[in-house]
Amino acid sequence: MDFLGSKNLREIAKRLKRTVAAVRMRLGQLAEGRRLSARVTDGHTKSELAQYLGCSRRTIQRWIDEGLLKGRYEGKNRADDTLRITDDDFRVFWKKHPWEVPIYRLDHDGLLWFCSIMFDVPPGDYFGDPLDRHNRRLERKQKTLAAAEDLCMESEEA
Repeated sequence: MDFLGSKNLREIAKRLKRTVAAVRMRLGQLAEGRRLSARVTDGHTKSELAQYLGCSRRTIQRWIDEGLLKGRYEGKNRADDTLRITDDDFRVFWKKHPWEVPIYRLDHDGLLWFCSIMFDVPPGDYFGDPLDRHNRRLERKQKTLAAAEDLCMESEEA
């Protein structure tokens, strides 16, 4: 469970000295009644990084192709497999190639994200990160639960 969301199933199976099928089966057993996914969510996609930096996805891909920025494919290398760039990978990239990301061109949200990466400050806790998927999911769940409770209360009253 500690590796879920940060490591793919092959890596988890390797660390636990189990097969991928065994890890997948155990995840299914642990997920009963809960919604667990083995999809890796650590790091940023090219689209998110492009939005933060005010550049295009092609620019991010060019940096990866040239070997300037490290990106990791997590999953089974299928069509919906997503490339992830971790904060540490971006930090290393920027320290070696700062001219690639002119800070003066970043918008307000991009600058806050950039500062949070460089100074290890979690943006979701302090700056209200606009791309923080985790917080948005929690907000949606809370709204859904509140709506379901309201519906239950109305049906009990009727």
